[in-house]
Amino acid sequence: FNTAAVRPGESIAVIGCGGIGLAAIEAARLAGAGRIVAIDPVPKKRALAEKLGATDSFDPDDPDTKSAVVELTKGGVHHAIEAVGRISAGELALAILRRGGTATIVGMMPLSQK
Repeated sequence: FNTAAVRPGESIAVIGCGGIGLAAIEAARLAGAGRIVAIDPVPKKRALAEKLGATDSFDPDDPDTKSAVVELTKGGVHHAIEAVGRISAGELALAILRRGGTATIVGMMPLSQK
């Protein structure tokens, strides 16, 4: 809620809908985010994310997810929260940002990875 500093009307994508990701979705809703995109491979987690405030949800394993999120948000999200701890999730967070957007990496990446 405080770290990303989401402003009312801004778009946000949360990658990973476990406890941390769901908390980020709720915080985005409370902050007044205009579009909240949940990204998780588990359909039940995406459904729960939508109950908690996500406006849209996608499977990160779908090859069209990146382009769909960028199109949906008219150029990419203002904020991307990575809450998984996988390099692929961090790369997706960066790929769906709009110019000037902010990625917040919450998940613990392996120290051997860049």
